[in-house]
Amino acid sequence: MNLFSSVIGWFIFFVVEPMLPIQLKSELINYMFFNNFKSANTQSLLILTACIIFFATFIMKFFILRVLLLSLSEPVAKKQEEPQTSQRRRWRSFSTAKLQNTNLVITTLIANSLSYTAITIILIFRSK
Repeated sequence: MNLFSSVIGWFIFFVVEPMLPIQLKSELINYMFFNNFKSANTQSLLILTACIIFFATFIMKFFILRVLLLSLSEPVAKKQEEPQTSQRRRWRSFSTAKLQNTNLVITTLIANSLSYTAITIILIFRSK
């Protein structure tokens, strides 16, 4: 999941990077290599971009995880004579699927948040 989202993220970066203005490119290189900004506008843009990347990565990881889980599940072969299920049993299976989907969203959000928190802590230590 992380590998797929990283590959997609780097692909998007290398597609967008040639379209950036030269001043923004030089500010980005200056921050990466020398850890300083010349303008506060670039720092605001970097923070906004980081927030967008966080949520885009979260959504991407959620859908990738969902696809991987669906590919691992066994195909359900339909029998010609399906037993009649009660309304209560159908409601229970629906609420179980809804709960599993909610747990998947929360788990993905927590994992992504912890990952970005670790990166942020490293950047804070690097800046001091």
